[in-house]
Order: sequence, then structure tokens, then C-alpha cells
Amino acid sequence: MKTLQDRWKGVEPLKCPRCKKMQLHPEKALNALSRRDNETYICSPCGREEGMVDWASYQERSWLEDAT
Repeated sequence: MKTLQDRWKGVEPLKCPRCKKMQLHPEKALNALSRRDNETYICSPCGREEGMVDWASYQERSWLEDAT
């Protein structure tokens, strides 16, 4: 049985298409799926940031709707 290191030997790590800094994990399922197009895999910190931005904008909308 191949080890994880042997399995990914020679595979060029991909950079996150959103931040262009972090490397994506070779296993797609271990990355975050972007909320913007629901197709692109991004790094976990970018996924967390997208989630927080969406949550914050939802909270602001909820607050404004409650005020009227």
C-alpha cells in the first residue's frame, strides 16, 4: 500500500485561486468550496472569510428588517 507521501509525490501543489497565497490540499474534499460560484475550491481561511462575510451581511439585513 502506498503512503500518502508516495501518492502525491511529483504532484505540483495548487495555489488558492482566491488569495493566491495558500496551497490547496491535494484532496479536493479537504478544501473549502467557494460560496460565490459553488464550484471552485479555495483554501480553508478563504472559505472561513467568505462564510463570515455572508453571515455579517445576513445579520445586517436582519437588523434592518427588524427596525422597519
